[in-house]
Amino acid sequence: MSRVLVVVAHADELAFHAGGTIAGLAADGHDVYQVVVTTGSKASFTMEKGTLEVIIRQETRRSAELLGLQDVFLWDYGDGLLHEGQVMEIQERLVALVRRLQVDTLFGFDPWAPRDFHPDQLIVGKATYWTAYFSGFPLHHPHHRELGLDPCTIVDRHYFAYHPEGNRLEAVDISGTIERKVEAVLAFESQMQWCADVAIAQRRCRGLLTDDIDRDNYGPVIAAEVRAEAAVRGGAYGYAYAEVFRHLVAGEEQLT
Repeated sequence: MSRVLVVVAHADELAFHAGGTIAGLAADGHDVYQVVVTTGSKASFTMEKGTLEVIIRQETRRSAELLGLQDVFLWDYGDGLLHEGQVMEIQERLVALVRRLQVDTLFGFDPWAPRDFHPDQLIVGKATYWTAYFSGFPLHHPHHRELGLDPCTIVDRHYFAYHPEGNRLEAVDISGTIERKVEAVLAFESQMQWCADVAIAQRRCRGLLTDDIDRDNYGPVIAAEVRAEAAVRGGAYGYAYAEVFRHLVAGEEQLT
């Protein structure tokens, strides 16, 4: 059985991008862990930062439980504040965790997805990509040996994006886990309200009506969108529902 690590910038991203795949892996007996790099404490129009951070951590645990994860590591980098100077720092922390858990399968953001733009996701994607490359080399972070952390080669690397493009694209059939994915997304009730508030703000800027948006019951809208996106991606590969990743194995480092 594999040991799988999923690295995301914000807590709800695992469920949105890989929830069906991860639910399937966990159900098959693989040990799955998650790292959430930032606090995610700015995604609200109505709550204070500290309150939101507590709520999101609770929602993260609930979503992880629904997907069958073994554990979640919640880091405390500032939401929306990651920058290029932190790539190596985050990578070193990830390498240490990979070596401690002896991970062989990694999921994370594609750092070179051409139409993805969120800075937190791009920075975490770069750190994740180079973690996969360096974690097996003993002279990278050699002080880890003093901590009892041996080098660990990550064999399978899966990179997701809002708009998957490029070489080495593969689809994973999630027809059997689509509803668990939806449940895991909806566990983030605070983020359902955030999505509603974003939609309201965008419509108002365009002078459009917002009466049909129920911010206190926006989950069904998001659930329908999650199913629709998975259906579109699945249809391209002959599945009812799918998630799409760029898949590399050890020794294949080139993404184009």
